[in-house]
Amino acid sequence: MKRRDAEAEAKEGMLGARVEDALAAALRPVRLAPDQAARMRARVLARLTTDPRPALRELVTVRASEGEWTTVGSFIERKVLFEDPDTHTRSVLIRLRPGARIEPHPHGVHEECVVLEGELRIGALRLHAGDYHVAPAGVPHGLVESEQGALIFLREEMRD
Repeated sequence: MKRRDAEAEAKEGMLGARVEDALAAALRPVRLAPDQAARMRARVLARLTTDPRPALRELVTVRASEGEWTTVGSFIERKVLFEDPDTHTRSVLIRLRPGARIEPHPHGVHEECVVLEGELRIGALRLHAGDYHVAPAGVPHGLVESEQGALIFLREEMRD
């Protein structure tokens, strides 16, 4: 097999599509004893009726030095701290560099914001370190701007 083909197959899966297809074609049905079939059926049904999402069963800590900052707009970076698939929300830090602007937009869920450092404006409202703000679901907030820069904690809707 050519090196390029092997690399392409490695990207497709552990064995590669051709090997997986050959293995699947070689499979033959197995007859189970009635009690084995009943136990297998019960296990499959139990899995189908169980919520496939793992429950949060441990504490989550993200150190200041951990996580990755990604650029999400001009002068704007985001670090995801936690995602909650049950509520379709995530907790993030947003770093607004001086001159950052976010156009008005609505949200499908309540968006909570705490200013940790710096200052920002949301429309005519000026927020400073320690201030808390909620943009209710369906209600667009005004233009967000930061002249000097800010670091905010945001509980936002997962859209991407």
